[in-house]
Amino acid sequence: HGPRTGPAGSRLRGRAVHLVRDPRAVAASMMDAVRSWARAGPDFSVRDAAFLWTRAVDEADRAKRWWGDHLTTLRYEDLRLDPKSQLKRVATALAIVTSARTVLHAVEEETLIWRDGAQAGRFVRRGLIDGWRTELTTEEVLVIEDVVGDRLTRFGYSRS
Repeated sequence: HGPRTGPAGSRLRGRAVHLVRDPRAVAASMMDAVRSWARAGPDFSVRDAAFLWTRAVDEADRAKRWWGDHLTTLRYEDLRLDPKSQLKRVATALAIVTSARTVLHAVEEETLIWRDGAQAGRFVRRGLIDGWRTELTTEEVLVIEDVVGDRLTRFGYSRS
C-alpha cells in the first residue's frame, strides 16, 4: 500500500504508537503527582484524571481513523508483562529492523531506568500494573469506571 490519505488530501507517511494504560492506574499516578510535584489546583480529583484519560483515548481513536494501520495501540500492562515480545511487535509496526539482542538491551535499559530513577530521588512510581488497587478507594474506582464507561473494556480492562 502507498501512504494513506488524511484530511484535506494530506499523505500520512509516518507511523506511531498509542500507549494506553489502565485509567485507574493513570488516575492514581496523577493524584500522586498532584500531591508531590504537579501544579494542579487543590480541587483536582480522580474524576478530572478520568476525564483527561478519556479525552486522550478519544483523540487516539480519531487519529486511528486517519492513520489506520499506521497507528499501533500498545497497552502499558502488556509491555510490563512481556517487554520483549511487545517491543518486537512495536518495532515491526514501526517498520524498524532490529535484532533480538537489541530488543533485549532495550528491556534491560528500561529496567535500569526504573531502578536508578527511584534511587536518584526523582519522581518515579513503581510502575506496578495493579498498584491502583491499594492506592484508590472503592469510591474513587467507581467514579473512574463511571467516567470512562465502555472504553475500559474496549482496551481489555475489566471492571473492579
